[in-house]
Amino acid sequence: MFDMTVYYDPMFMAQYSLLSAGLIPQTSGVANAVKYKSPTVAGLSGEAAYSFGQQQPGHMAAGTYMALGLDYQIRSFSTRVVYEQTRGSFATPVDTSSQIDKRFSAAAKLRVGTATLFAGFLNVNGDLHLSPVGNMYWGGAFYQATPTIGLSASVEHYQTRQGLGNPNWFILEGTYNLSKRTSLYAFAGYLDVNGGQHFTLNYLDATSPGNLNQTGVILGIRHQF
Repeated sequence: MFDMTVYYDPMFMAQYSLLSAGLIPQTSGVANAVKYKSPTVAGLSGEAAYSFGQQQPGHMAAGTYMALGLDYQIRSFSTRVVYEQTRGSFATPVDTSSQIDKRFSAAAKLRVGTATLFAGFLNVNGDLHLSPVGNMYWGGAFYQATPTIGLSASVEHYQTRQGLGNPNWFILEGTYNLSKRTSLYAFAGYLDVNGGQHFTLNYLDATSPGNLNQTGVILGIRHQF
């Protein structure tokens, strides 16, 4: 999901991004995995991944993971679909290997001059509950205002089906290129929890403030080696 979504997120999976909304649950990990990425033919490419999980005797399904994705690009338009599922883990005396987290996502982007428009959808289902069952929607844009200034905006909405609220994320980003390899950046984000209890703005901080809205700002400098 990360590999095939990073370029469909206006924030490119930054600290304030689709990761904040739970596109990929923080509690999940992929170990003992193999992955195949196909060549691109007439704009169409695909990826497949499988994780053999914990390899526990008697619990061979524990921690297994599988994913399939297709990406299609034509001129200034591109779109992709991804399906993935994760099995629960096994740790004595708790065995959740019979429970599954299922995720289906579709996303698209369109380049118009120096701007790019983004839109996407994620459905979360299953009984493992790595994140709330429900639907996530996002939209946004990137605009190259000048050769040195780039601006991004993103809106994300998570409609849960477990009474955990319907939070909204509003994120802005600005970058200023000092050179080809060095840039300044700034993020401003606002989380409207809208009745939620387990959501945050900064995905690197898993501590939820409960039913409280959040506002955050990030300033930094980026150097590419």
